[in-house]
Amino acid sequence: MIGVVEKYPELKSDEAFQKLQRELADTENRVALARDYFNNIATHYNTRIQQVPDSQVAAMGSMKPRPLLSAMDFERKSIKIDFAT
Repeated sequence: MIGVVEKYPELKSDEAFQKLQRELADTENRVALARDYFNNIATHYNTRIQQVPDSQVAAMGSMKPRPLLSAMDFERKSIKIDFAT
């Protein structure tokens, strides 16, 4: 009796792809956290320049309300990634 054993190549690229996916997810999370941080500061700033006595100082300094960032501001065309290299 003869046994047939097939050898499969080690899938090292699978580990690299999973690492890339984790890094992309981590980057998206950092961007979301930074956007939330900015929005919290901008909201606090916008509130302060509308309250007395800060509104009077803001008027003298020509301080204007700051717009908040939304996820739509960061959307862009999909990036094509070539794994053939």
